[in-house]
Amino acid sequence: MKRLADVLTFSRLIAGFALVAMGLIWGRQALVPAVALGLLAWSTDSIDGALARRDPNWRPTWVGEQDITFDAALALGILAYFVLSGLFPARFALGWVGVWAVLYIWTRERAVLLLGLGGVDGMTLYALFRANADLGWLVILWMVIVAFGDRRRFREVLAIFFGSAARVLRLRRTPENGRPAEKPANGETK
Repeated sequence: MKRLADVLTFSRLIAGFALVAMGLIWGRQALVPAVALGLLAWSTDSIDGALARRDPNWRPTWVGEQDITFDAALALGILAYFVLSGLFPARFALGWVGVWAVLYIWTRERAVLLLGLGGVDGMTLYALFRANADLGWLVILWMVIVAFGDRRRFREVLAIFFGSAARVLRLRRTPENGRPAEKPANGETK
C-alpha cells in the first residue's frame, strides 16, 4: 500500500507538468480537461496519506516526506495553465509566487509555503469562475464532498493552516526553521 501511496503522491508532479503543457499547446480550449486533470490529481492528495497510514509497517518514505513539494508542483502547474491560457494575469501570478518564495527562503517555515499555496489555489479558483462559473461550482462541490468525506482530516488540515497563519503573522523564528527563537522582552529565558 505504501508504494501505491507514493505513486499517487508522485503523480501530482506529473499532473503539474501536464497542465503546463496543456496551457502551452491548447490554451483555453483545454479548460474542461485541465479542470478534470486538476480534480483527479487533487483527489490523489486525499487518498495517498490514508493509504500510507494503513500500512502496518508504516514509516515515512522520501516521497511521503516531500508531499508538500508535490502539492506545490500541482498547484503551480494549475496556476501556470491559467496564465498560459490567458485566463489569469502573469504579472500578478509571478508577483505572488515570487513574494512567497522569498518569504519561504527567508523563514524556512512550512507555514509560509502553505499560506502561499493557499493564495495560489484562491487565484486559480477565481480565474476558473471568471472563465466558466459552472466549472467553478463543480470544483467547490468537489471540495465540499472531499471535506465532508474525511471530516477528521479536514479539521486537522484547517488547524495546521490557521496555526501556520498565526506563526507567519508573528514571524516567529524557531530552532525548527534554523533561526533562533526570539527572546522575551523582560529578559527571561524561555
